[in-house]
Amino acid sequence: MELEQILASGHVVDFPKVPSNSVTFGARVTVKDKKGTTETFTIVGVDELNFEPDAVSWISPVGKALLAADMGDWITLEDGRSAKIVKIEFKNRVRLKI
Repeated sequence: MELEQILASGHVVDFPKVPSNSVTFGARVTVKDKKGTTETFTIVGVDELNFEPDAVSWISPVGKALLAADMGDWITLEDGRSAKIVKIEFKNRVRLKI
């Protein structure tokens, strides 16, 4: 019953179809640290963490840092390293917004 109520309150939203210089919910973001090591994160809701191999919750420290950033910005990763945002991608899909 609770799930039915949640689904009934949601609506479908499209992800941006054009490249963006800002990180938003659902973005796949690649960062590069000062040693040249790259990592990729997909910003998701807490209920989606098990569905993406590189998922990071939007409420985690890294997720929050990414959501406040733009292309070329430096963020601090959970292990304390600084990393520069070098790529922001959006999958061609729709998402249910609750």
